[in-house]
Amino acid sequence: MGKLGRRLARLGAAGPATAEPEDAAASERKAKVRKLRAELDRMVAQDKVRMAEKRQALRMAGLERAASTEDTFARLLRTAEPAPGARVVEDHHDLSLPGELTETAHGEVHLVRHHLEPAHCHGRTPVLRGLEACSKLTARLALDPSLADCDLSRMLFIDTETTGLSTAAGTLAFLVGVAYFEDQSLTVEQMLLRGHHDEPAMLRHLAEHLGRASCIVSYNGKSFDWPLLRTRFVMNRIPAPPLPPHLDLLHCARRVFKRRLGSLRLVQMEREVLGFTREHDVDGSEIPGIYLHFLRSGRPGRLDGVIEHNANDLIALAAFLGEIVRRFEDVVREDDPLDHLSYAVVAERAKDPERARRFALAAAAGGGDLECTIDALLLAARIARRAKDVAAEYAALTEALSHDPDDPRIHLELAKHHEHRAKDLEAALHHAKVLEDEHRISRLERRLDQS
Repeated sequence: MGKLGRRLARLGAAGPATAEPEDAAASERKAKVRKLRAELDRMVAQDKVRMAEKRQALRMAGLERAASTEDTFARLLRTAEPAPGARVVEDHHDLSLPGELTETAHGEVHLVRHHLEPAHCHGRTPVLRGLEACSKLTARLALDPSLADCDLSRMLFIDTETTGLSTAAGTLAFLVGVAYFEDQSLTVEQMLLRGHHDEPAMLRHLAEHLGRASCIVSYNGKSFDWPLLRTRFVMNRIPAPPLPPHLDLLHCARRVFKRRLGSLRLVQMEREVLGFTREHDVDGSEIPGIYLHFLRSGRPGRLDGVIEHNANDLIALAAFLGEIVRRFEDVVREDDPLDHLSYAVVAERAKDPERARRFALAAAAGGGDLECTIDALLLAARIARRAKDVAAEYAALTEALSHDPDDPRIHLELAKHHEHRAKDLEAALHHAKVLEDEHRISRLERRLDQS
């Protein structure tokens, strides 16, 4: 009970218990009670009006039971109610929203389509190069044997724009972009979610694309895009389609370019590898807010920039795939020695020793820093040892020693080489003494005494 209510209770309880003629004090007290009660009723009515207005405003904005930002997006899509005064776009030909509403076998989907000619380049890299990638080389680069027999002419590039960075139920993929080759032209198709009612048709349309694909190609799709889309299938009670082999180019980029570039963002790969720099690109952190504005107002605003951002991602995937496979096919002398070293490590892991040896020697001769040169020569020596090429192993180790006579790794490898393969115990003892390896020294001395 509020302060005013307690005052009313006290005043109402005051006075004689039996009925007596009213005196002036009693009349004054009753008048005061009536005045206070009227004031209380007025305040309660005002509070009810304010609460009703607040609930209505929240309902119109789709923010009832407000929680996280991602839940807000989900509610906005469920209600699909624009804010008061918003101009609702029905056919989406108005207000310059790219694309058109298309009737599919599963319902209406808003589609944006582009067709790129075979000669189209993303930066200095032809997009067609993605179609020319060898599937066996791609499988080795991805360390995924399931890709070796894929028909890459039927691969599907995929990228999403979402309302958050979580793959939980509250995050929506409001723009799903796919790209695929038709003959030698790259077709980019983007599915835009106008409201929650469009999502089942969009997901079924996407499932048709996945069903026709020999494999899918993404950038961080294994960790983000596909888990999120799978969640959306579940939330809409639609069976998630079986996924074909999945090539995540982020993993390839990490293996090849992490040593040199550090940052592995797709826009960084575009600049450094493809020679493409985006102008006036929408920052990823702004994308959820741009879509929220579209839902609230019914106006596209900067949504065309988000669609362009997504299209550039898809085109970059095709060009990037072709470029990194081309560089893996044979040594490109102009490439950085650190990239050669990374390709050598990948080839070794893929059990392709001849390719690994070529890239390791190119890295060693490429004029890189000391660490890169030593690492490359040690790798070349290891590959030669596994091939039982004693002369090539010794050549690589002695060249490494000429670059850095104090590196203990080189002395250790030379000690093992001379003891176990060259059978030169005195040379092995020399390197063991440089290492101050007492156990190895004592063993070698015993063997020399016995011989």
